[in-house]
Amino acid sequence: MPDDVHPQRPAEDPTARPYDERPAGGGPSPAGTWAVVEVAGAVPPAHGPHGHPWLTFDGDGVLFGHAGVNRVRSTWSLDGGRLTVGPVVQTMMAGPDDVTRSEVALVAALTAGGTLEPTDDGLALRATDGTTLLLRPAPPGTGTSGGAGHALR
Repeated sequence: MPDDVHPQRPAEDPTARPYDERPAGGGPSPAGTWAVVEVAGAVPPAHGPHGHPWLTFDGDGVLFGHAGVNRVRSTWSLDGGRLTVGPVVQTMMAGPDDVTRSEVALVAALTAGGTLEPTDDGLALRATDGTTLLLRPAPPGTGTSGGAGHALR
C-alpha cells in the first residue's frame, strides 16, 4: 500500500524538524520517525511484520508507532528539554514474553515523560521512572506498510 494512503502513516508534515534542530523553548526536537534501539539498557527484540519498535513524533503533537507487539498512539509536547506524553492508547495483542516485557517498559517510559538529550547518533529519553530509551533516526520506510522496521540492527 503506498505511504499516502496508509491509515497509520499521515502525509509528511512540512513543519516537522530534524532531531538536532531546537524548537521554541530550547531542547532537542523529537519530530520525526525514530528506531527504538534500547529500552532500559537492552536491545528491544523484533516481533512480527513491524520488526523492532519505532515511534513517530509528528510536528503537530501526535505520537504513533509500534512498541514491540502493539501499535501505540498518543500526544506529545516539549517544554525546553522536558517531554510530556499524553495517555498512550494501544492495540491489545498478545506476544512473546520478552517482547511484551520490553513493550511494557517502553510504554511506561513514554507515559512517565522525562528529559530529552541529544546523543552522538540520536536522542535519549531519560524518563522520570528511571528508564532510558535510546532513539536513532529510523531507516527510510519505517512505519509504512513495507515493514522496514526489520532493518534496524
